[in-house]
Amino acid sequence: MITWAKSQTLSNCSNLTATLFLSGVIVVVSYSAQALTAQQPLELDSYQPIANRLIETTRQQNLAFQKLEELCDDIGHRLSGSESLDRAIQWA
Repeated sequence: MITWAKSQTLSNCSNLTATLFLSGVIVVVSYSAQALTAQQPLELDSYQPIANRLIETTRQQNLAFQKLEELCDDIGHRLSGSESLDRAIQWA
């Protein structure tokens, strides 16, 4: 029961981290797009379909954060010469 609670907590933290990260990315991209639009509106229009596709894919898939969670929680720090570094190399 304790293991389930711990993994559930880690999963909730991971989802919260992913949500916060994506929110930050969207804010930065929006701000950058607004600043650049004032200077060069035609160039940004050509990137909008690509940006939309990246945003939609990120919302649908959580693979990157699953890999990050596995590296951080299961393997841990990767100091030079450590066992964790050897596990990370095998993982990759």
